[in-house]
Amino acid sequence: MKFYLPRTDLFHKGYTDEELDRFEGHQHINRMKAIRILNESCSGVYAAICDKTKAVNGWTPERLGNYMFAQTLIVNVMSSIDPLYSPIVIFDKGRLSASRSSDFKIYLVNKDRYFESVGIKRYSGRLGPPIDVSSLNEPGLWASDIVAGAFRHALSTGDKKYMEALRPSFIGKGFRPFWGFTLE
Repeated sequence: MKFYLPRTDLFHKGYTDEELDRFEGHQHINRMKAIRILNESCSGVYAAICDKTKAVNGWTPERLGNYMFAQTLIVNVMSSIDPLYSPIVIFDKGRLSASRSSDFKIYLVNKDRYFESVGIKRYSGRLGPPIDVSSLNEPGLWASDIVAGAFRHALSTGDKKYMEALRPSFIGKGFRPFWGFTLE
């Protein structure tokens, strides 16, 4: 279901060119079905997008990702939905090492408290530490990959059909550009 299919990895697992070509021939149908299911079953989607080449100079990809995740979740998503109960936030276990996973959990909780102290936070409740789960077993992470893929496709090709198909599920504007991108 990924928008980018690493053919070389699949060759090593025994797939042939013909099998991969057949799969890729059905990618559009599969993506649109997945987006339809997402629209029917989720409460909303929101994406953070960034041109890493124009981002804050000297930031590592990890720091940039953590910053964008916290900013987008706390300022854009949580303020828009103002949930009655604190949400469970999950992220891909393979994204960070064990020690960096622990650091990220502390960072997100502290960022939530900091935003509250400076008056940026616009929702009640507190974020608990996010939970790292395997993307192999978590449909919520599959859904986030579909959303990310739709925006990546729009930005890399100019073709917005997948992004636009998600529009019924957008929270607010549906996305927040960081450093350099516009999708209007």
